[in-house]
Amino acid sequence: KKGGIVTGPLVRAAPKNAAEKRALRRKVLSRDHAVGNLVARDGKAVLIYCFLAHGSDPRAVGQNIRTVVARYAPADKTYWGGGPFIAAHIYDSTRADMRRLTPWAVLAMVIVMMIAFRDIRGTCLALLSTGFGIVVSLGLMAAFGVRINLALGSMPIILFAVGSAYGIHVLARYYKLAQTRDVEQAVIESLETVGPTVLAAGLTTVASLLSFMTMDLAPMRSFGLFTAIGVLATLILALTFVPAVITLLRFRGRKVPGEAAGLRVLEVIVAFARKRRMGVSAALGVLCAVGLVLAFNVDSRIELSNLFAHDSEPARAERFMRARFGGSTFLQVHVVGDLRRPEVLREVRRIGDKIRVMPGVASVTHVATALAIANEAMEGQRRVPDSPDKVKLLLALLSGDPSVGQLMSKDRREALIQVKLRESNADAQEKLLARVEALARRDSRAIEIVDVRTSRHKARRIRLVTTRLASLWQDADKPLSDDQRNSLFVSLAMLPRGKPDKARLVAALTRFLLSEENTVKIDDAAKARALADKIVALGGPRGGV
Repeated sequence: KKGGIVTGPLVRAAPKNAAEKRALRRKVLSRDHAVGNLVARDGKAVLIYCFLAHGSDPRAVGQNIRTVVARYAPADKTYWGGGPFIAAHIYDSTRADMRRLTPWAVLAMVIVMMIAFRDIRGTCLALLSTGFGIVVSLGLMAAFGVRINLALGSMPIILFAVGSAYGIHVLARYYKLAQTRDVEQAVIESLETVGPTVLAAGLTTVASLLSFMTMDLAPMRSFGLFTAIGVLATLILALTFVPAVITLLRFRGRKVPGEAAGLRVLEVIVAFARKRRMGVSAALGVLCAVGLVLAFNVDSRIELSNLFAHDSEPARAERFMRARFGGSTFLQVHVVGDLRRPEVLREVRRIGDKIRVMPGVASVTHVATALAIANEAMEGQRRVPDSPDKVKLLLALLSGDPSVGQLMSKDRREALIQVKLRESNADAQEKLLARVEALARRDSRAIEIVDVRTSRHKARRIRLVTTRLASLWQDADKPLSDDQRNSLFVSLAMLPRGKPDKARLVAALTRFLLSEENTVKIDDAAKARALADKIVALGGPRGGV
């Protein structure tokens, strides 16, 4: 048989019988780069990664994925996690909440306004004015193709609660003045007295909402913009549309029962405050100080795990990912360099190894790992190839693998280090992110070429080996402490620098020449030993990187 290397998928076809199932299970679970990332350690769960193309509709793509999975695995228990499914869940939940809460919100407003105005026409006018403002905002969203999100889902209710106040203020003042004045005069005086106050309050609210435009989060910018537009529309309608309708329909003032009692209560409160100015002022000052301290202690960070109910689909997916695959949150480190050079790939691996041993990291994946696995198939050692020619050869073999395309650009100039986080807690993630950013700032430097015979190169090699071993121990769930890593570094540094044992080199090379890994068939052990003796006699490398 002719030898050779063939790259292909880990699972080429579904097993047809029990023996093939056992063989496939052994094969898959023997791939340590797949276990914990694509397959659970017990072999009872698998993970399908889907990367969406730029500009695609997350909700539509998520629905298509569900359809495909349901077609081929209808009886299997499935969990749906990730951006598209979270977006779909938010959209569906928001729409359901809107359908359920909107009638109750409208009913509550109607009851309050009926008690205040005792006039069905005034109540309908206030609702209509607010409804027009909401329609303006939603219409502009539809015109510009803005999709609903978690923040925008609550916008109509907020607009209804905030925007209705402006029309209510105008109507309330009008009803009071219309008891003693004609309609036109009451409208004019209403706008003169409460108009400036309503205008100032509305514009202040609009300015506050527009400040959301300075935020980094796109959903919050959309919320601030379109909510501000809705508030501005209701404000304009309250000062124009509401007075015009009052004048046309000739609303009459109505004395509200209990109004005098309400005024007497306010008079008592004002009189009490005037008599005890110092005490009231001191109490208000203390209250403001306490409120200010508490305001600065408010945790404004957003954790997705706290946004969903315990039995919701995203929450179930999060628990499944943490239990079976170590976590569901990813951190990406962008690396720029010539990835056709072995020294650059070693730097990628070194940074990945340093991140791997950080607390809270479940796994690290990068292109150097893929090349090391391919190199193992070629020459029996899982390591970064030691020459640019070998790197180019392995990159050519892996060029058609879509999973490698998620780790490296086509021009071999940019790469991503994918870091899976164990913790979903915002505080733990921020600490880990700070450590990764500090590492990136400290290690973002050019590759330096040095002579392998210098002590400086030896120390660098020892650091590389120490980091690699610490990462491997971490993968084996046996993490090394800082003291153990320091001891390992010292032990490696104290190893003698003598020449390697020639007999051991000849024996190892002879075994390789007689093995199946050697594509040149050699059956004679004596010939293999003689060839190994000649190769060793050529000597080792004189320099390197």
